[in-house]
Amino acid sequence: LAWREPALKAMLFMGLLGPLLFLVILSQTSGLGRSGGGLLLLATFTGASSIGANVFGLERRGIGSLLGFPVERWRILVAKNLSLAVLRLPGLLALGLVGSFLAPLSYLPAAVTLATVTLLIALAADNYLSILFPTPVPGVGQNPHGGAAAGARGLSGALLGAALFLATLLAASPFAFLAWLPLLLGEPALWWFSLPLAVAGAAAVYAMLVAGAAGLMSRREPEMLERILGEG
Repeated sequence: LAWREPALKAMLFMGLLGPLLFLVILSQTSGLGRSGGGLLLLATFTGASSIGANVFGLERRGIGSLLGFPVERWRILVAKNLSLAVLRLPGLLALGLVGSFLAPLSYLPAAVTLATVTLLIALAADNYLSILFPTPVPGVGQNPHGGAAAGARGLSGALLGAALFLATLLAASPFAFLAWLPLLLGEPALWWFSLPLAVAGAAAVYAMLVAGAAGLMSRREPEMLERILGEG
C-alpha cells in the first residue's frame, strides 16, 4: 500500500540518487572528491538530507485511527522515524558504493556512522516540523497538487525547515567531530573508540528530542489532525 504513494516513491529514489549527485559535485573539486574527507562530507549530506520528508501527511488513511489508540506519542514518532529510515537505506547503500571510489574501504565504517548519527538527529528534529507545520493530504477525488496541499507549509515552514537543517548540523557536530578526529590525527585505529561514542551520543540526543516532540504533539494533536485532514 505504501508503494502506491507517488511521494514515497520519489522519496525512495531521491535517497538513492542524492549521494550520486553529490558525488558528481565532489568530483569537480580539486582532490576532495577522491579523499577520505570527501567521503565523510558525502555521509553528512546523506544523513542530514532527510529534513522535510519526515511527515504525517502521507498517512491520511490511518492517521485518525492511529491517533485514536492509547499509545504513547513517542512510540508513534519513533515508528514514523523508522519508516523513513527504511526509505533512506538506498542512500546508505549508494554511499557504500561510491565510497569504494572515493576512499579506501577502511573509511566506510566512519562514513556509515557519520551518516547514521546525522540521520538520527535529522529525524528527531524533523518531528517538530511535522507537528508544527503538518502537510495536508487531499481526500479521494481531490487534486493532490492544488489547494491546501500545494501550500502546505508556506514560507514560514520553509524557513523553519532551513533553520532545522542548520540546527541538525549543529547538534550533530560533536558526534561528527568524533568521526573526523581519527582522520585529522592520522590515527584510523582511534575509530574503534570514537565511532561507538558518536553513535551512543547521537542516540541519547535523539531520545531527548523525541521526548520533547512527544510532549509538543500531545498539546497540538487536535490542531495537527485538522491540518492533515484539511479540516482546519
